[in-house]
Amino acid sequence: MEAGRSASTDPFADASTLWTSLHGAVTMRQFVPGFPLPPLERTVDDLVHRIALIRS
Repeated sequence: MEAGRSASTDPFADASTLWTSLHGAVTMRQFVPGFPLPPLERTVDDLVHRIALIRS
């Protein structure tokens, strides 16, 4: 926000959303191993970009 790269007004909500999303992505791999999820790296990149877009 200070660098002018985000229009977000609630960095705590942003961080909480990202944190819970990432935990969900990892948990899915642990408990539903047969589900055809994309690679974790791609999932993480997608989550970060989507949350950044929603919040900006």
